[in-house]
Amino acid sequence: MVALEGAWWFTCCKALIRTAAVVVECLIITILILATLELLSRVVHLGVRPMLPYIADEAQGSRMPASFDSNVRFLGSPAFRVCTDEYGLRKSSCSTGVESTTVLTVGDSQAFGWAMPFEDTFTAHVAKALGEDAEHNARAMAAGGTDVESLLAWAKDYRSQAPLTRPRLNIIVINFGNDFDEMYFGRST
Repeated sequence: MVALEGAWWFTCCKALIRTAAVVVECLIITILILATLELLSRVVHLGVRPMLPYIADEAQGSRMPASFDSNVRFLGSPAFRVCTDEYGLRKSSCSTGVESTTVLTVGDSQAFGWAMPFEDTFTAHVAKALGEDAEHNARAMAAGGTDVESLLAWAKDYRSQAPLTRPRLNIIVINFGNDFDEMYFGRST
C-alpha cells in the first residue's frame, strides 16, 4: 500500500512538471511573437514615428522641455502642434502670455494625449465638461514612459516654481504600461 501511494505522488509530480513546462513554452512563444511584432512595427515606421524631445534625467526622470513648440505628424494622421509652457506642461495654445491652470492632468503618454492634438485629449475634454476654457486653462504634466518618481519630482519642481498655481482639478492618470519595452524590460525607448 505504501508503494502505491508513492507511485501516485510520483505520477502527480511528473504531470505537474509537464504542465509547467508547457506553460513556460507558451509564455516564451508569446513573448517572442510580441517582440517580433514590436520589431516589425519599428522597422515599418522607421523615420515616420515622431520622437518628441523628452528630457531624460537620472535625478528628475522624463519630462517635456519648457517652451516647446513644434508641428508633429503621426503615421496616417494630419500634422498638429505640440506646445509646452514655461514648466514643460503640455498646453493647447502656443501663445505666450499669462494663463491660469485650472485643470491639470498628471501621467504618462496616455495623459499626454500621444498622437493627438491637445483639443482631443482627455485633459481638454474634462476642462470643457467643467466649463473651463481648455485652450488657455488646461495643462498636462505628462511624458511617455514616465514613472511615478519622475512625476513626483516634476510636480515638486512645478510647485516650487509656480507656488501660487492652484488648479481647480488635478487628474492623476496611472497606466500600468502599454509599451513593450516598459512592460517587460523596465525602460522606455
